Amino acid sequence: MQMEILGDQIVMGGPVLAGDFAQFKKLIDWRGFRINVVVLKDSPGGVAQEGFSIAELIRQQRLRTSVSGRCYSACALIFLGGTQRGFAAEPPPDRNFVAFHGLYFADGRLATDALAPSREWISRFTDRRIDPTLVRIWSKLENMQDAVYFFDSARFKGPEGASVFVCATERSRGQRKQTCDPIPDTDGYEHGIFTTRQLTPLPPPRR
Repeated sequence: MQMEILGDQIVMGGPVLAGDFAQFKKLIDWRGFRINVVVLKDSPGGVAQEGFSIAELIRQQRLRTSVSGRCYSACALIFLGGTQRGFAAEPPPDRNFVAFHGLYFADGRLATDALAPSREWISRFTDRRIDPTLVRIWSKLENMQDAVYFFDSARFKGPEGASVFVCATERSRGQRKQTCDPIPDTDGYEHGIFTTRQLTPLPPPRR
């Protein structure tokens, strides 16, 4: 991932790759207590184990996390590390979300042996508030392109007033189409994904 220190924030974006935990730990060891917030900015996810390890260190350091833009897969795992978890003040709420799916081998096969421990980890990192049924839904998605999306219900509501969606990919005649089914009457706050509605202001980038 690209990592940059801006004020009391570490801004992280891009794919989660092998070696990212070591890079992140160096930044934490260098600045120590002066870092308060980890901002996750537009990440497609990547290596799950790096995500778990970074999240564990974030929780140990009692840092907050905030999402700015899309945050898929391993990025969503990192996000759960925060002792407080919310959204950045930008981009617009319909482009600001975290998305979870299963764990996969390099060839795209679902890592079924990892289902139970990953579910337990997610339950622990959401303070036991996550609905186990919801975790089962996303952990069994066999297509890596599918996910359960969580938007900020305080600022965005889609069909049926929903801010949580199960999105699946269908292929027909060589074309790919994604359909999203809303899960109404719940949100990411209820499930412990998000813990604060206060938006995190982003510092200007370095020139």
